[in-house]
Amino acid sequence: MDLSKLHFFGSELAHYTHRVFWDIYPLSKQEFSESSIYRRASYDYIVQTIEKSSDLTTILINYLSSETPANTYAKKFLQGKALKIFPATLGDALINLGRLRNKVVHENSTVNAALTAYDQLGMLVVASFSMGTLAQTFSRCLSNRNIDDSNVVIDANYLLNFANRKSQNQLYAKSIDKVVERIKTDKSIFTCHIDIRSIKEMVSKIT
Repeated sequence: MDLSKLHFFGSELAHYTHRVFWDIYPLSKQEFSESSIYRRASYDYIVQTIEKSSDLTTILINYLSSETPANTYAKKFLQGKALKIFPATLGDALINLGRLRNKVVHENSTVNAALTAYDQLGMLVVASFSMGTLAQTFSRCLSNRNIDDSNVVIDANYLLNFANRKSQNQLYAKSIDKVVERIKTDKSIFTCHIDIRSIKEMVSKIT
């Protein structure tokens, strides 16, 4: 496997996550509705996150199984879930975000009027964090780097800890309180358990 592709997808997903988390997620729904720049940016991040997640899933399906990757986002993410490439909760979130991506692209005026994307930003952040973490984890396992067996849990507490680690950075000072407040009430945030030991076992069977 070309590990540079895993590094690329990991870094791209990290970029999208940071931009959504710090620039768009702190906005109130009213602020989001009044800013076409941030709405359009959120649509682009949704599209890019799903497309990069799909490409990453294709690479992992090809490497870890004999199956042919499905030709739609929903079917491919279902396939990745069935092959246990990623947890069921992440697979379900990617399927939902894939549907949102299709609406953003093909029914944009409806999505724009209903502010549909706003209520899914927490799901987008967790899914993007999780796929980026998966890319990094597979890359480390494939390059035989030492990696702790402890599970990685990406959820509301993970996001709160991530935000609090940036509390001393002036770049994020204006957003911290709004981010923390929204995380505490955001029902779109889900829990993703990334089983490091399981990933190691999958890789060891191939290598």
